[in-house]
Formats: sequence, C-alpha cells, structure tokens
Amino acid sequence: MIRAIFQHFWGCLLALYAIVSLAGMRMDIPVRSETIVGIAIGSLNGIFTGMTGAFSFPGVLYLQALGLNKDQLVQAMGMLFAGSSLALGLSLASIGFLDFATAGVFAVGDGAGIDRTGCGRARPPQFV
Repeated sequence: MIRAIFQHFWGCLLALYAIVSLAGMRMDIPVRSETIVGIAIGSLNGIFTGMTGAFSFPGVLYLQALGLNKDQLVQAMGMLFAGSSLALGLSLASIGFLDFATAGVFAVGDGAGIDRTGCGRARPPQFV
C-alpha cells in the first residue's frame, strides 16, 4: 500500500517536471529571495531524495532558475548530485543498508563525479 503511494507520488513529480521542462517554463527567483527559496527547495529536495532515491527534482529546477551560465550550471548540478548522493549514502549507512565495502565503491564513484564536473579543478569557474 505505502509502496504504491510512493510510486504514484514519484510518477506525479516526474510528470510535473517533464511538463515544466517541455513547456519551456522557467522560474525566476529574485536575488533577495534566493536564500529563503534555496532553503525551501533544498528541504524539499532532501525529502524527495529520501523518499525516492532520485535527486533531480526540484533541485535542478532551482539551479536553472538562478540563471547560471552553462559551466556554472554544470558545476552546481555536480555539487548538488554529489552532496545528495553523499547524504543518501550516510543515511543508508546509518540504518545498516550500506556496509564499508559498498561505501568505498560509492565514494570512489562520487569522487569521480566531482572530478568530472570540475569541482576538483585547480581554478574552478567562479560564481558571480
């Protein structure tokens, strides 16, 4: 029963994300509101990630709304995905679903992802 509810909920979120993306709708977040909106979106992103294990919605929509250039957006998405996967890994480890051997493979993969997004560059692009 609960599993079916989560599946329907996640399906609705994915459909909403697809509709927003395909319709070309963009959120515009005023600079003065970035902090409070960022906290709200980050909290929702954490809840959805904990429920589903997928961390693209609504974090990516928020990052797109910030109006970052392509390099900044890719770097920010890499940091979002790395942070979310690290939090998910710690959560799974805390309830006994992730052991040290698996966590090592997980950390190597996450580290490679950080390096590929440019977070490990000597001079990463600066956010303005």
